[in-house]
Amino acid sequence: MDIMPISRTNKLSNLYLARLYLTFSFFLLVLLSPSATSAEEELFLLTIEGDLLGTLEILEDEEDAAVILNAYYALLPEEVQASLISLRHRLTVLIPDYEVAYTATDSAELSEVMDDIDVIWGEIKIVHAQKFTSEVVEVLNTSFSSLYSVLAQLN
Repeated sequence: MDIMPISRTNKLSNLYLARLYLTFSFFLLVLLSPSATSAEEELFLLTIEGDLLGTLEILEDEEDAAVILNAYYALLPEEVQASLISLRHRLTVLIPDYEVAYTATDSAELSEVMDDIDVIWGEIKIVHAQKFTSEVVEVLNTSFSSLYSVLAQLN
């Protein structure tokens, strides 16, 4: 009986097939595991902060809120800065309307103004989340809340 030598190419293909089989088996095991097929849905939050802007070390904790906002916004591309300036302007214009409606206890007007403020604040928060780390988002939100007291109610 002759024994045929196994070529190096054949060994590599067998090794490749074995690895492929193990990988496939692992994924199949994960997919069919009880936790993967359970009726309860699990929520996973993935936070990736690789390209986000982090905290500025040059700012003091006691800095004015407007200075903090301007310092962080200066790090952004011009088109994003322009968008945020526009949103802040729209927010600033709505504050007197809010104060009048609040003072007059006009619930319909107050509700309408709060809806507008909420939409603008939501747009600002989306930009913050897309461009800055969670620590910076917290600093920016605190700065906004100190500039616009109405936002403290929305946070």
